[in-house]
Amino acid sequence: MPTRIAIILATLAVASPAAAQGKDKTDDTQAKVEALNNEAVSAFLRYSYRGGARKLREALDIAELAGKTKSPVLAKTFALLGVAAIAGRTDTYRGLHYFVTARRIDQRVKVPKNLMTPELVVAWRAAGRALKALGPPPRLRLGRRRRAEALAIKKVKGARGLAHDPVDEVKRGFPITIKVTVGDDLRVARVMLFYRAAGKVKFQKSTMKRGANVFRGKIPAALTKGRYVHYYIQALDQRGRLTAHNGSAKGPNVVIVK
Repeated sequence: MPTRIAIILATLAVASPAAAQGKDKTDDTQAKVEALNNEAVSAFLRYSYRGGARKLREALDIAELAGKTKSPVLAKTFALLGVAAIAGRTDTYRGLHYFVTARRIDQRVKVPKNLMTPELVVAWRAAGRALKALGPPPRLRLGRRRRAEALAIKKVKGARGLAHDPVDEVKRGFPITIKVTVGDDLRVARVMLFYRAAGKVKFQKSTMKRGANVFRGKIPAALTKGRYVHYYIQALDQRGRLTAHNGSAKGPNVVIVK
């Protein structure tokens, strides 16, 4: 019996440092995200919505790189992104999307009272009603790629996956250029670009032009006359089977038209 106890204690002693290291990494990621959230709030109080939004996007990047996309701390990040969209850019559509995302991660999340405005209160309540209609939250994916990763994949031999740096804004009446890089691990015959203008339900599609492992496509200028444009990307093999994607018909990328 003493021997068995000694073996168990020895095993725990070996496993503990790894467990502690994993916990430290989680705590470190959460601390960084919380710090960036607080910096964003400070920026908003100075009416620097664009600067605050940059902090929040950095927080999302840190969480995704650490594989902590389910962390409740991100609920506040998305709630603050909603504030930036509505108060900073008068974009209620995107702001409502962020609010719903925040409340699906953590229903207890709140927007700081010192940032609330009548317009934000209305949007926040609308997000609550939308949450009830949507039901239980699915497995959430941020779907973000750091710009450095998207650019580096072309230079690294054996790069993997489908890399795309989402387009956030476009000038009214201008076409939108979309670029995606395909990793060596994917068997891709063609890449399809799906897009729709504001107020439309059905997506149009086009085949992206190939150049080595980089595919390029263009959303026509005729579609950038509303407030926003939706798009997503699908990579298909020779048999037309889906091998990778960025966005989807139910969760497309959103481009704001300014």
